[in-house]
Amino acid sequence: MLDELFDAYPVLSVLPEPLQAEVRAQLSPLHAAEGQILFRNGSRCPAFLFINRGVIRVEVPVGEDRNLLLYRLSRGQSCILTTGCLMAGSRYQARGVVAKELAAMALPRAFFLRLVGEVPAFRRFVFAFFNERLTELLNLIDAVGFHQLDERLAALLLARGPLLEITHQVLADELGTVREVVSRLLKEFEKEGWVRLGRAQIEVRDPQALADLVPR
Repeated sequence: MLDELFDAYPVLSVLPEPLQAEVRAQLSPLHAAEGQILFRNGSRCPAFLFINRGVIRVEVPVGEDRNLLLYRLSRGQSCILTTGCLMAGSRYQARGVVAKELAAMALPRAFFLRLVGEVPAFRRFVFAFFNERLTELLNLIDAVGFHQLDERLAALLLARGPLLEITHQVLADELGTVREVVSRLLKEFEKEGWVRLGRAQIEVRDPQALADLVPR
């Protein structure tokens, strides 16, 4: 599994061999089933996570029964909230939920901080993801604050289509709204002939019509 991990995170392979051996000794395996909560709002972060397989959803509550998706994490990626918590010694301001069975390796905070401080290549890797995720979050703020829900739904369908194996509830979670609103919009889209709805499935039939709905 460690060899697979080094393939997923090439920055580890450029470390000097003695340091690579230390990294291998410091890493500990982490396995989590789908639906398991990895961290909660207010919890501390003890380690940096390298993902080998699986998907993590990072989300924040926007109501009693709703959560807004900030971003997903998969193989080869890193979580900027985790990085921020590790570097500042602060607590999480969101929660992480396993969306697909997870196989990962955890690196203790002290050794992570050492790599950031001593290894320029590792530091660039960490802050490159910071920049990428920050851009995504700024785009999300723009979408939530200034775009209508039908526009955001159309954009999501286009990005994930033409065939989405997904429930209305999952779409609602990603858009930060409730299932009933998403279902109503999807039925309107279906009446227009833009999509076809099935059981936990949405087929995009007229991508151009959906694209026309999304502001440029």
